[in-house]
Amino acid sequence: MIGQADRGNGEDHGSWFEPTLITRSGKKIKLTDIKWKKAKGGWGKTLVNKDCTGKPLARHDGTAVPFGIGTHAPSTIQFNRLPKDVVRFQAYGGLSAGGRNGSVEFYVNSNGQGAKAGTAKIPEGPHATPNAPIILPHVAVKSLVALDAAAECVKAIGGANEQGALWALRHMHNDTAVDGLIAKLSSAIDSETRQRLALTLVRLIHHEKPYDGSTWWGTRPDTRGPYYYPTPWAGTDKIKAALLAAFKSGDPALQYVIATLSEKDRAPIQGLPKATAVAAAPTANEPTVDLEKIKNQKGQVGKMGVEDVILALGKVQGDPARGMALFTRQGCVACHTLREGEPLKGPFMGQIGSIMKRDQIAMSILKPTAVISQGFKTVQIQTKKGQVFVGFVSKRLSDLVEIRDISGRITALKPADIASEKILDISMMPAGLVNGLSLEEFASLVSFLERQKK
Repeated sequence: MIGQADRGNGEDHGSWFEPTLITRSGKKIKLTDIKWKKAKGGWGKTLVNKDCTGKPLARHDGTAVPFGIGTHAPSTIQFNRLPKDVVRFQAYGGLSAGGRNGSVEFYVNSNGQGAKAGTAKIPEGPHATPNAPIILPHVAVKSLVALDAAAECVKAIGGANEQGALWALRHMHNDTAVDGLIAKLSSAIDSETRQRLALTLVRLIHHEKPYDGSTWWGTRPDTRGPYYYPTPWAGTDKIKAALLAAFKSGDPALQYVIATLSEKDRAPIQGLPKATAVAAAPTANEPTVDLEKIKNQKGQVGKMGVEDVILALGKVQGDPARGMALFTRQGCVACHTLREGEPLKGPFMGQIGSIMKRDQIAMSILKPTAVISQGFKTVQIQTKKGQVFVGFVSKRLSDLVEIRDISGRITALKPADIASEKILDISMMPAGLVNGLSLEEFASLVSFLERQKK
């Protein structure tokens, strides 16, 4: 259904471009291959692969469309029956060739329940299309925990399956797991491995208090984690002693991980300073990027419409290794980190592939203001001296507020010096940062991010 549109010659020629039904198994069916029961338009005819004037279907800029339905607002197209296993409908809606300044509204009705296009709700929510790649690792980890395979997981540390092994060990509160992790922490040489081991051990300092029915679970969500009631167990003191010894080794990155995570997980270690005392301050090596210069470059992506870029990404996969280099070259490193334990700058990208699909990642880069990650709203702060800072708050404590600007620079302010603070409706990430890339390069960047999974 297409709602009433703006008036004017050619401004009501609304069309469904590439309307596609998707079955539960992932099979795609062209809606144009199914006969409708009836169709009614405001003028002309409703036609398959043609606009309402009878011309070959094309977008307002003249770009040909592979298939679609051309009509004229207000319009209604009714299908009597669709395949039973269809769970999703996707299409691009817009003006046909001729219209440039008008606007039309697209609606989809299913079983009498209408919703404006783009806002239709899937009954099962986001789990209607589960993240298939994470299912097998999740089942494997749950199985390892159920089998109490601590010894086997410890042996896997340092090998190809280290990530999954540490994931499982975080849930194993027993001597085999703890003693094995402590031994590995003592013998490991490289800092990154020690950081991963420390992260796992911090998680094991406490376990959940068995629920005995004597207290109520609060109606307000408790997001502190990882346990609702952090409770010591037989291995607690042993783990704390090992982490304190590792902290005293002098590795700044390891110290930051231990101090920060012990505070975050509400697992204080006697003799350990507060995280704010060991957090590394920004150094001269902190990347600062001229994003204005980057976004003003014009390449293949900058000359295409957003829809065309998304469609092209379905055919061009790119090279993830090349994408890793582009992550730095295009300035992504100014506001995003990839590894746990690194001081957080902006939205964490280390698990973006587990949260977003390929098209969603691409769209968030092309149109960053459309969806802004929770906690990273753009903030404007004005001090009592009249200074104005725009960015997102990267740290907020009782005696300190840090704001990171678009170039990656951090400014530390005292709360008492702030006169006003307001949230802006724009993203700190400007549109156009990939305008200078070719399709192959942009596909490489998206493929690299798509592989970042926890």
